[in-house]
Amino acid sequence: MILALLKKHILKSTSNCEISKSGFSLLFVLITMFFIFIAISICSLAIKNTLNTDNVIKTNANHLMACEKALNDTLLKLSEDPEYSGGELVENSIPVKVVVFDIGQYKRIIVSSPDKNIEILAEKQFSVPRYALAVRNRLSTTGNVRVVTKYSDKATPGILINYGGNSYPNIFFITSADGLSNPSEPIKINLDESSPFWQEYIKGLQNLPSGFVVNYLDPANSAPILNSLNCNQTYLVPVRLGTNLKINNLQDNCKITFSSDVSSYKDLLLPSNANFDFNGQLFVNGNLILESKEVNIKNGLNVLGDLNLSNSNNLKVGGSLFVLKNSNLQSSSKLTVNNGAQIKGDFLDDKGCVVNINKALNVEGGTKIYGQLIANNSQINFNNVYILNGALVDASGSNVYVNRTLNIDGSDISQGGSIKSSSLYVDSLNIGPYQSVNSTITVFNSANISGNIFGSLLVLNEEPDSNATFNDGSNIFYLDPPENWFGPPLGLKFVMVKGSWREF
Repeated sequence: MILALLKKHILKSTSNCEISKSGFSLLFVLITMFFIFIAISICSLAIKNTLNTDNVIKTNANHLMACEKALNDTLLKLSEDPEYSGGELVENSIPVKVVVFDIGQYKRIIVSSPDKNIEILAEKQFSVPRYALAVRNRLSTTGNVRVVTKYSDKATPGILINYGGNSYPNIFFITSADGLSNPSEPIKINLDESSPFWQEYIKGLQNLPSGFVVNYLDPANSAPILNSLNCNQTYLVPVRLGTNLKINNLQDNCKITFSSDVSSYKDLLLPSNANFDFNGQLFVNGNLILESKEVNIKNGLNVLGDLNLSNSNNLKVGGSLFVLKNSNLQSSSKLTVNNGAQIKGDFLDDKGCVVNINKALNVEGGTKIYGQLIANNSQINFNNVYILNGALVDASGSNVYVNRTLNIDGSDISQGGSIKSSSLYVDSLNIGPYQSVNSTITVFNSANISGNIFGSLLVLNEEPDSNATFNDGSNIFYLDPPENWFGPPLGLKFVMVKGSWREF
C-alpha cells in the first residue's frame, strides 16, 4: 500500500513536471515508514529464532551430558567386565544406547541419545590400584592389626589377593580424618594368575637390577715405589706406596698431596700424623687401613682387600668406590662416596658412624648397620641386611633391592630403627617391635611384621611354605607412592585415546 501511494505520487509529480517542497516531505515520510516496517519484521523474526535456538542448545547440552556420563560409566564397566558389549540405559531421564566393538587392544564405543551421538576409541591398559595391603596367600595375625588410610588418599583400604577365607582375621581397615577413625570394608580380588599380565609382572620381577658394578684397573703399576713421604709436599707424577709409610719433617697440620694416580705395592696404611689429598685415583693392591683423620680422593678408590676405618676417620671419595673384600666403619668414622660404591664382601656401619653414598650402592655380602646410612636418589642392592639397635637408613627417592632378608630390629625398645626409600623389594622381611619402614614394599616370600609400615605392602608368597604374619600392635599407614612407582597389574582399565572423540 505504501509502495502504491509512493508510485502514484511520483507519477503525478512527474507528469506535472513539478516537484514542490510538500512533495519532498511526503516522499521522505513514506520512505522512513517503509524502513521502520522492515526493521520491526526482522527483529520479530530474530527474537523468535533466538528463543528456538536456546531451546535447541539446552536440549543438545542435556543430551551431551547424558552421553558423557554413559561413556564414563561404560569405561568403568569395561574395567570390571572386558567382554561388556553395551546396552540401553537412562541417564538423567534421557534414554541412551551404548554399543561396544572389540578391536584387539582397543574398544570402539558409540553412545547415542535421541538428539546427540558420540564415538570414542578406548585403549586397554593394565590397572595399578593404590592398595594399602595385599597378600597373595597364607595370611595370619596374632592380636590386632590396623590398616589406616585417609579420606583424601587414592588407596583402596585393602586388597587381599587369592586369600582363602572371606574374613580378615583381626585386621581392622580404618579411614581416618581429623583424628576421627571409621571402620572401612576392604576390597577383595581373586586374581586369575593364568592371565598374561600377571605372568608378565612376575617375570619382570625376576629380572630386577643386579647392582652397581665398578670396572677397575691399576693406573700406576709400573711407577716407582716410595716408602717415605715428606710433610706438606706435592707429588706430581704417578707413584706406588709401600706398606708402612714413614713421614719425614713432621709438622702440625701436615698434609701430603698427590697430583697424579697412586697405587700401592701391597697393603697400605695411611698414618695418623698426616692428612692426604689424592687428586687422581688411589688403587690399593691389598688392604687399606686408615689412621689418618682426613683423606680426600678425587677420582675413585679401588681396594683389592679390606677397607678399614677405625679411628674417627673422614674419607671422601669423589669418584666411585670398589672394595674386593669387606668394608668396616667403626669409632664414629665417616665415609662419603659421590659416584657409587660396590662392596664384594661384608659391610659394617657401626654405631656412631655415617655413610653417605650417591648414585648407587651394591653390597654382595652381608650388611650390618648400627649407625647411619644416607643414599638418596640411588639404586641400592643388598644381599642380607640387618638394621639394628636404632640404626637409620635414609634412602629417600631410591629403589632398594634385597636378595634375601631385611631384618630391622633392636634389643632396646626405646631406640626404634628405620629405613626410608621410594620402593623396597625384598625376599623375606622382618620388622621388629617399635621399628618402622617407610616405603612401597614388595615381599616375594615371607613377611613377619611387628612394627610400623608407612607406605604399602604387597606379599607375593612365591614359595609354597612362605607366609605373612602380622603381630599384635603392628600398623600399616598408607602413604600415596610417588608417580614413578610401579606396582603389580592387578586388573585392567580402559582409557580414551587422545583425539578420538567424535560428535555427530
